[in-house]
Amino acid sequence: MWNLPLARAWLGNLFRAHVRGETLLAPMGVTWHATDRCNLRCSFCDDGKGNCYPELAGRELSTEEAKGVLALAREAVAVLYVTGGEPLLRRDLGELLRFAKREAGYRYVGMVTNGTLLRRREALLEHVDDLAVSLHTLDERRGDELLGGRPGATRAAIDAVLRYGVERPVGRYRFSVSCVVRPGAIEDAREVMRFCFAHEVPFALMPQSVRPYPHALLRGDPAYRALVDEVIAEKRAGRPVWGSLAYFRTIREFTKFRCYPTTVPRIFADGELGYPCSPWGTTAGSLVGARSFAGVLAEGIRRHGPIPPCDARCFAQCYIESSHAIDYPLELLRENAMLFYKRAQGARWSTIA
Repeated sequence: MWNLPLARAWLGNLFRAHVRGETLLAPMGVTWHATDRCNLRCSFCDDGKGNCYPELAGRELSTEEAKGVLALAREAVAVLYVTGGEPLLRRDLGELLRFAKREAGYRYVGMVTNGTLLRRREALLEHVDDLAVSLHTLDERRGDELLGGRPGATRAAIDAVLRYGVERPVGRYRFSVSCVVRPGAIEDAREVMRFCFAHEVPFALMPQSVRPYPHALLRGDPAYRALVDEVIAEKRAGRPVWGSLAYFRTIREFTKFRCYPTTVPRIFADGELGYPCSPWGTTAGSLVGARSFAGVLAEGIRRHGPIPPCDARCFAQCYIESSHAIDYPLELLRENAMLFYKRAQGARWSTIA
């Protein structure tokens, strides 16, 4: 389905960036941290400031406050992506996802989860257009240690991939596996990738970060570069790889890229709107009780000024992909044309990638 509001926002941003030379662009989608709580304690967990999400003890929006914030953000965007912490820890998440789709009118709602709680909450997938499950190794003993020593957590994540990425008993959503590649664990990511391909499940790769920066031991690591090269080759060969070629070129060498962070603003668990971006650690103000999303964003610009010069500190996929969509629009169109071609050929994965 074509997302016309997103297409209009993208075209408007192309004009602002390429004709007017602006870097302060309009939002194309918003990421909402439903909660900072998490049922796992991953050893590589980092909120961009060196904090592990389970250790963040902040305010969390009530159901009615969350509905108000989501309705306010809908004034600016038609795409909502729900993350955490672990979003499924919110008991009212099903109600909020239903509100976002049916009442607020979001055209596209995505969610990322560690997968361990999905079986008991799978009914809410009726309100999701995009589902990503995190899986970082197939070795259950090592994986459980990685996830904070919880026995059975890795098996639950693997089962979630098989049930919701292969069997798909509930809902009609695009699916992908989100894998963080870590220094010294390159083969873990490669095995997850091959597992995904064996089951025709789309695979997404992200480098581990320490605070806002990619892990120093990944920089210049020939094994890491070889893995990214392999992912690129698999994508070109038609395998279900989630992510643009421009994204993979960027994370291969960690090359500096021009970032347009306001294209994908973040709403934190307490209702604060991040500005200019999450890695800077500053906010525009609270959306709770605000009159408009645009007004809060404008207040952030007044407080903190225009987009500051960036030292390529973060390599988060959301920022890279949205920024490359502005700087490499023709490449984006070519890749999407190929996706539609594969879909027309009846490739199973292309209907969910």
